[in-house]
Amino acid sequence: MPKPTASLSIHFLDPNLSDDRLQSLTENFLLQVRQIDGVNRANLKPADSLPKDAKSLGGFSLGFLTAEIDSDSLGNLLMFLGECLTGKRSIELEVEANSKRIKVKAHGKEELQAVINMVENFIASSETSP
Repeated sequence: MPKPTASLSIHFLDPNLSDDRLQSLTENFLLQVRQIDGVNRANLKPADSLPKDAKSLGGFSLGFLTAEIDSDSLGNLLMFLGECLTGKRSIELEVEANSKRIKVKAHGKEELQAVINMVENFIASSETSP
């Protein structure tokens, strides 16, 4: 039986960075996310799927990554993202598992721990419900 997976949309936000610098950081995060065990796929989010009020740069949604990850490895990815939260940087996560979605936002490492717990509970409940 295949491992349960979750799809994520990760949006990095930092009001202190220029668009070019934010996209550069997003591309660096992408390279690191691809190295995390359990990540099956990770890409920049194409501009053709641009969320409302979002910007694009070079054909991609500014500050956005998408990933597909084994559900049991999600905590590792979220802990890595916590290391990325410095200064006024925050992240928005949209997680989909078993056709259910949750969208959460974290401003800093303290909030991220609550988000990690919320997402892990969401994944666990989506795997046990029909």
